[in-house]
Amino acid sequence: MTAPGLMVGELLVGIAAPAAAADRMTAALEREAAEVSGVAATPAGLSAACDGRRPHVAVVAWEACDARDRAGALRRLLAELPRTRLVVAFAELDRSDVRTALMAGADGIVAEREIAGSLGLVVRAVAQGMTAMPRDLRQDAERQAVSNREREVLTLLADGLSNAEIAERLFLAESTIKTHVSSAYAKLGVRSREEAARLVRESRRRTGPSGSSAPSRALTMAGGTA
Repeated sequence: MTAPGLMVGELLVGIAAPAAAADRMTAALEREAAEVSGVAATPAGLSAACDGRRPHVAVVAWEACDARDRAGALRRLLAELPRTRLVVAFAELDRSDVRTALMAGADGIVAEREIAGSLGLVVRAVAQGMTAMPRDLRQDAERQAVSNREREVLTLLADGLSNAEIAERLFLAESTIKTHVSSAYAKLGVRSREEAARLVRESRRRTGPSGSSAPSRALTMAGGTA
């Protein structure tokens, strides 16, 4: 969820991390006057730990996710907290893991060794609708960003249109639609129309009270990196 105009002290943050890391995250956030609404050892427990106080941002340690399906753990958390934005903290900034987190819906990336100095800034940037990460990793976010046309095609796909119907609607060749679909699938890490449609529906559910949508995690537009 984009949270424009948040005042100091209004920002609620949930944390899913091992105890030692959670303590460091809590201290860093409190120095920035953010309020921790709940702490859990894993993403699966975070929603309950927040006890009805939905966080604007969730900070999740990569190591807190089930190693068998870390991306799935992040996606399930975002399904439980559909208007909460996500920051993932890494002990080591492995590019493959970072790309996986981005495709699963992360809005921000932070190295655990930089939590003390950077976490508060990253969380506030993400709460304002930006994507925040170390400069040398921004290319990964840009590479996985879905273009305007790909997003348009995916939206029509989610509405149940076939490739031929989408081509007719957009005045494009069906082969061009297939190319856009294949490219979007690769960027989003999905393999079927059903998975892609689910991501579009999740994006729609993040529409804010003003009626304008928050930048979609999985459907981040090209050029949306800050």
